Amino acid sequence: AYTPLKATMKPITTKTSEEDSAIEKVIGDIREEMDIEILSTEFESMTADTSINKCPHCGWLLAWDQHKCPKCRKEV
Repeated sequence: AYTPLKATMKPITTKTSEEDSAIEKVIGDIREEMDIEILSTEFESMTADTSINKCPHCGWLLAWDQHKCPKCRKEV
């Protein structure tokens, strides 16, 4: 009996060693084209997000424009 599910099913195939070597060659070409110096300077220039404010008294997270903690009611 014909079912639409059988029409869409594909057999499972595995990669051959030729396909693996072709993929590795493409990946190797991409790695050679990338400028490692640019990547290293991007990583060196990364900094932590300092826009998150915490109350120094209780540790409650504050909005960037809050000057009074809503939890402990102390001035920040």
